[in-house]
Amino acid sequence: MTAETTEWVSQSEAVRLLAARQDEISQPALSQYLKKHPEVARKDLGPGKAQMIDFASLVRSRATRRGRGPSSTPTPVHQLPIGETPTLNLVVAAVEPEAEEKPSREATFSTELAKRKAIADTETAEFNARSAKIRAQELEGRLIDKDQVSLAFQAAGVALLRAMEDKRRGVVDAIRAAQDARGADQAMRTYERDVRAAFAHALNDLALAAQPEALAAQ
Repeated sequence: MTAETTEWVSQSEAVRLLAARQDEISQPALSQYLKKHPEVARKDLGPGKAQMIDFASLVRSRATRRGRGPSSTPTPVHQLPIGETPTLNLVVAAVEPEAEEKPSREATFSTELAKRKAIADTETAEFNARSAKIRAQELEGRLIDKDQVSLAFQAAGVALLRAMEDKRRGVVDAIRAAQDARGADQAMRTYERDVRAAFAHALNDLALAAQPEALAAQ
């Protein structure tokens, strides 16, 4: 057996030479590899200088590591020629997916109860906010109570009917006394104007009655 020639190289040179042998590895990864594999020969050139690596022993170490597998037997180091890379056999074991654990009936009920409580709390908060807004607008006079509006419309209807009835007799007499159609039309126009005026006056009286402060000011 002939003695192998020792070839001392730097880490960066070792990375390049390994890449030429289809053995890709970065320099940081090679540094970690050397720390874990003391069988790779190396020597220090002194403080502040890069550590040199025996490339032949590095190739043997890498070949031994790559040749190991679940179904293969490691090849002795002295039988591995430099530059030969054993076939790497990988066996991937099938992993059955874990069955998803279903939540218990009590957990499902608690979750549903929490959801319904959250919805109810939200609806209650929205209702309270709307109620507070309505009360504030009522205090500012921007809203009128529904019952007050209903009574106001009823009173307005009564006032309109009273104004029409009060002016009806006068318009009938005016139409009878008219000399022609133009005179009758003028009588109707006067009747409509008088009814509107009487109705507006009645509405004003109703508004003052609903606001005692304004009535007292007059």
